[in-house]
Amino acid sequence: MTLQSDSLQTIDPPRQKPQPAKPTDEPAPAAAATDVLVEAVDLGKRFKIYPRPSGRLVEWLSAGRVKRHQEFWALRDVSFNVRRGECLGVIGPNGSGKSTLLKLLSGAMYPTRGTFRVTGRVLSLLELGTGLSAEMTGRQNVVQSTRLLALGPEYAEEKMPQIESFAELGDFFDRPVRLYSSGMLVRLVFSMFACFDPDVFIVDEALSVGDIHFQQKSVARVRQMLDHGVTMLFVSHDLAVIESLCDRVMLLHGGRIQHLGDKAAGIRMYYAISGASQPSATTRLSREARGDRLPALASSESTTLPPDEVASLHWQPPLERDALGDGRIRVTGVCYRRPDGGDEPVVEQNQSVDLYGRFEAAADVGPVNVGVSILDRLGRLVFARGWVNGDVEPLHLAKGQQVVARFRLRADLEPGEYSVGLAAAEPLRDPASPNGWNQHTGGARYVELPHASKLAVLPRADGRRLNYGPANLPSEFALAVSGPGATP
Repeated sequence: MTLQSDSLQTIDPPRQKPQPAKPTDEPAPAAAATDVLVEAVDLGKRFKIYPRPSGRLVEWLSAGRVKRHQEFWALRDVSFNVRRGECLGVIGPNGSGKSTLLKLLSGAMYPTRGTFRVTGRVLSLLELGTGLSAEMTGRQNVVQSTRLLALGPEYAEEKMPQIESFAELGDFFDRPVRLYSSGMLVRLVFSMFACFDPDVFIVDEALSVGDIHFQQKSVARVRQMLDHGVTMLFVSHDLAVIESLCDRVMLLHGGRIQHLGDKAAGIRMYYAISGASQPSATTRLSREARGDRLPALASSESTTLPPDEVASLHWQPPLERDALGDGRIRVTGVCYRRPDGGDEPVVEQNQSVDLYGRFEAAADVGPVNVGVSILDRLGRLVFARGWVNGDVEPLHLAKGQQVVARFRLRADLEPGEYSVGLAAAEPLRDPASPNGWNQHTGGARYVELPHASKLAVLPRADGRRLNYGPANLPSEFALAVSGPGATP
């Protein structure tokens, strides 16, 4: 399969058509034209996808009468502007069109339709290392880059001490780039572009590489650039950086703008979009159908779920399909319910959320112990608990039976993204245990999905921090004051 950019050497004028619905937030206040350095109107980018390389030749020989390609729109109807000194964060799931947008604005691609305008000196940090000569030294590459940008040799001489100091490469600054490690290459490229005093700085994931010292140094430099009036478009999956640096957020999904405006609202929507795929028509069953297919109900709170509660759930397929285990049980659905009634997998720190897992028996099986686990972004286990830990009696299921398990969790976790796992296994009897089941070991593993879903934990809206660190342990405070004037 080959992909071809369907680009035009000239940009189409804006089309006369009904305006699309406004983004979720009100647009930024109108600014004078001289204050807008980046502006896009109805921007779109289309690619032609050829299942076979020969398809391009067939189309050419037939003068376009025979079609052998499929059209893929990476961007559609994208309109926005960025003012002088403003930092616009561009976020979205993989494949949403973020990098395509930045390549259009930096001139690396031509749009299929729409117009854009970028005013002033533009520097784009899209792919680190692109354009560097491996045989030249770091110093020589700085000089070469200023020539390519038409800045002149005197500009390189003026900026060289600043770039050399920022990069902290030592003797390697005068050695060939082919000898650099990936971290050293990052230092050189970012140092160059950050010290060239652009009017518009376009950055794609550059601050998520390098060691922590250089990341902190780079963030400080970006803040300094913003304070000096540099306009910035910043793409990153590190939403903590987006929250810290950006004034507004633009959320792309499926090549279209889903949100343009408030950072917190955009980040919440991003988590909701990337947390799980949208329910398909086959999973949106009627209330009666869902109720008929759920003969057995249980939860980690040792209560029976009301049929109305089960019938109101909107199931999502698990993110992970390749399950571990012997296959006698399958995980067929995952969903959430927050205190405000929302079902997005997004919750504030210290807030409760209900996680529902739907399990189906592929054979007669039992006893069955169902559990949930939470892993952090490094794959470390943060929390895990099963029915037997909560004194819920395991079940025996007949082939075709389904069970819905509800786990009510309190998100006493550091803000961030977590993987949520679901599992069902055979518990072992232990007469010495208070509830008669072994709390530590089990028998057969029926099914295990370590990454069945995602859960995003946001900072509290009121800004309070009830604790620090990954866990909120039960704790109490007591004190005693002694000395002159102390109250007994």
